[in-house]
Amino acid sequence: MLFTASLLLSLTTAYAGPPAHPAERAHDRQEVRQDQNEVMSDRVDAARLHACIADWHTARTSKNDAAERAADACLEGWLRSELAEGHRDVQDARAEVHQSRVEAAGPGRDDQRDVRDDQRDLERERLDQARTRAIAAELRDLHPKFMNNTATPGDYQHKADLLRELDALTQREVDLGVRELHEDNRELREDRRR
Repeated sequence: MLFTASLLLSLTTAYAGPPAHPAERAHDRQEVRQDQNEVMSDRVDAARLHACIADWHTARTSKNDAAERAADACLEGWLRSELAEGHRDVQDARAEVHQSRVEAAGPGRDDQRDVRDDQRDLERERLDQARTRAIAAELRDLHPKFMNNTATPGDYQHKADLLRELDALTQREVDLGVRELHEDNRELREDRRR
């Protein structure tokens, strides 16, 4: 009877999979640390962009050309940095997809959730990078009008809309980083349970 109860208990208990390899646990801990650093960096980037945008709006409403040019320079610098970082993020996301596929194909790893999560993250990085490049191109096209004081109210509105979208993209990057951190913490907890 005790054997039957024990057998039933073991059959009804959720199978957590084979024990996690120490290298896999170490990799998951490293990913958590990396995610924490990236979230902090993304928050700093978002705050920096938000400050540039706020300076631009303030300069625009006060009709301060010098302050507007300084805010534009701030935005241009932020965009250059963000486009370079976005390229690295896409490369990192590709590497994560590859790593997840290797782990999923390894012994005892029948869970494809990590691969799907990483593929979704890669696609989001690609889309965000493409949209950021498109916004940068539109802002670059508008720039001469602002430098020559020929910008129309419609141009100002268009630029404000682009900056608002850029701000939202940056906030979404922070949110996605937080989600990635939660996913990696979940993987680490799963590894500990095995």
